[in-house]
Amino acid sequence: MILKPTPFLSLCVDGCFEKGEDITKGSATYNFTGVQGVGMADVADSLTALDLFVFKEKKYTMKQLLSVLNQNFEGSEDIRQFLVNKSPKYGDDHEIADKYAKLVSKIYSEEVEKHQNIRGGSFIPGMYSVTAHIPFGYLTGSLPSGRIAGSSLSNGASPTIYSGKKGMTAILNSVSKIDFSLYPNGVNFILTIDPELFAGEKGSDLFSSLMKVYIQNGGMQVNLRKPGRHITKHFDRRGDIKADRLNQKPARRVQKRQRTSVPEDQQELSPVSGR
Repeated sequence: MILKPTPFLSLCVDGCFEKGEDITKGSATYNFTGVQGVGMADVADSLTALDLFVFKEKKYTMKQLLSVLNQNFEGSEDIRQFLVNKSPKYGDDHEIADKYAKLVSKIYSEEVEKHQNIRGGSFIPGMYSVTAHIPFGYLTGSLPSGRIAGSSLSNGASPTIYSGKKGMTAILNSVSKIDFSLYPNGVNFILTIDPELFAGEKGSDLFSSLMKVYIQNGGMQVNLRKPGRHITKHFDRRGDIKADRLNQKPARRVQKRQRTSVPEDQQELSPVSGR
């Protein structure tokens, strides 16, 4: 592979000038490339559903579930509602779901670090998607977690839109179980809260205590976000959020039965959520 020299960038990066080599030669002091993981919570929730309801409780056979997923849950809404509402989710402080979240994040990190970049340096894992979880979701089929095809994937270390039913403490407990030391390229965890829940001096002290315990338990970072005022909370017949008339967007069909999904940064499920 031929790499084009970048002399100006090389002058701005430590190590290149001292070695007299362009950055494309691997001369930077910190010669790494970050690779970001997307959809960790979706994988964890799906593995949890398979573990519990296919292998342990045998509520569904693998053949049956695969058939339902291939049809994007059309004609099987009862199964989807069961998976969404009854299957444990990462973000609900559930032992099995959190176990799979830890496992998925560990496998991803270890696999990324096995490889070298084209400059002879290392790949290092991160867990933040910026907005990539939205287009990646358009290209991803339905999942055993109950997620329909084309909807957004989870954002960074945040749980999916289907978790959070047990409140903020459960969300923080789940996320703090991830080993963030495996992610030197950084993580993103979005916590949507209503400031009125922590109004006044007493509320401020309570919120401060929650954050301190989260960090002490192994949590790394939190992006705090207020619920959006531009979204009206309502659900369609499948239990999925859809935009109000001011925010509807043209449908982007992934497959014949694809329905429009609201971008995750416009979703509002509750005053406290892990998205």
